[in-house]
Amino acid sequence: AGTIAFTPVNNQLVGLNYGQITAFTNNINGTIVMNGNGTGAFTGNFGAGNRPLVNNGSIFARAGTLRIDPRDAFSRGGFQNGATGFVQVDSGATLEIRRTTNSWVNGPAVTNFGTVFMNGGKLTLVDLDGTAGNSIATNALRSIANVGTIDGTGTLTASINSLSGSTVAPGLGFGTLNVGGTATFGS
Repeated sequence: AGTIAFTPVNNQLVGLNYGQITAFTNNINGTIVMNGNGTGAFTGNFGAGNRPLVNNGSIFARAGTLRIDPRDAFSRGGFQNGATGFVQVDSGATLEIRRTTNSWVNGPAVTNFGTVFMNGGKLTLVDLDGTAGNSIATNALRSIANVGTIDGTGTLTASINSLSGSTVAPGLGFGTLNVGGTATFGS
């Protein structure tokens, strides 16, 4: 319920490995901030299994790359933005969600129940396969199931399956929300 702040410099990779619990949960009062010019990573490979990251608080990707890497986690699509969750991706920043091909194909989709506010940044979905993750590829065909709101400007290197009752609101007055994969809209 506190604050986790990543501030890597000189393109460093700094990370937090988790996995001893069912899921890593950012509480409603919790904040995760990526400020540096490198990569801040949550990796769910420590312990007995691969675990999802659940956001019920706030995540701010202000610069660099914030990586969520639940590996082969099936539960909650590896990453779930809960109903009270708020994710903001600023210009010059990337939110990267990595999963194995096995979890992308056979598990549930990454799900947004809250708000994803694209403030000029990039949200990228990535296939991670092979020993020690030696095969990594951006894959815009991987999907985000949207039950909440995705709005703003920026780039989603992903597909969107916006389910019935959800909102996709591109632009902020002026601007474009680019979707690199497919976009499917429910009623």
